[in-house]
Amino acid sequence: MEKASVPTGLFVRQASGLVRDVSMANALFFNIAAFVGTAIGWAVAFYALGPEWQGLGISAFAWMAILTGIFCYFLGMIFASLTTAMPRSGGDYVFTSRIISPFLGWIESWTLVGSALTIIGFEIIVATHNVQLTAILLGVAFPGSAFANAQNWLQDTPSKALVGVIILLVIFGISILRTRTFHRVVTGLTIFAIISVAISFFGAFFITPDAVSSGLHSIGISTNQVISSAASPVGSPDFSFNPGLLGLAGLVTVVLFQFIGFQFSSYI
Repeated sequence: MEKASVPTGLFVRQASGLVRDVSMANALFFNIAAFVGTAIGWAVAFYALGPEWQGLGISAFAWMAILTGIFCYFLGMIFASLTTAMPRSGGDYVFTSRIISPFLGWIESWTLVGSALTIIGFEIIVATHNVQLTAILLGVAFPGSAFANAQNWLQDTPSKALVGVIILLVIFGISILRTRTFHRVVTGLTIFAIISVAISFFGAFFITPDAVSSGLHSIGISTNQVISSAASPVGSPDFSFNPGLLGLAGLVTVVLFQFIGFQFSSYI
């Protein structure tokens, strides 16, 4: 029997099996779970700090919203036009390869590798800190458990490096899973993360001042120490920053990473 002809061309690529399983709504779910929270939350925090910045009669927060919306519109139109011509093309580097130069696309792919390694290196530090923080919280919840002395964990560089290597090995193990298995694992972890955030948010409404004071006392810290630390000046007295402008820069970063992240997640 003669094989069915497969269309070929510059902007044509056969879809993998996973592409048929992963919808744009699914990709949007991954993207929101990955990027919403940290950067936007910090932007609002910066806005709340220090004196209010005004420009042309409107606040810094209003400027953030206006400029973010403008950037979203134009960047969205660019990516929409590119993905219409090259559906499921594989990533930003494919756009560069096919429109400008294969060599520049190859260079861009390596810059993405470099940026990814940088982000992973930073996140490993954060993850290591969060491992200890989670253990401390478990020690507060279960005073007689093995986590009771968690505040003394990871006090030296070798132990932090060891935990970091273990985390990297876990990441590596997930990354080499078969495609559909990888998708199921990441989906499960994402759902777990969203549920955890929801529990933390709604659970905060049921925490009393006495419970907080008791928890701090169990790890050797008093409420007065926390208040004193919060009231103490941070950094050099000569250093100053404009909270509005810093928050604006944060939201601009969110815009760029939102679209890049959405691209990666929608192409899997």
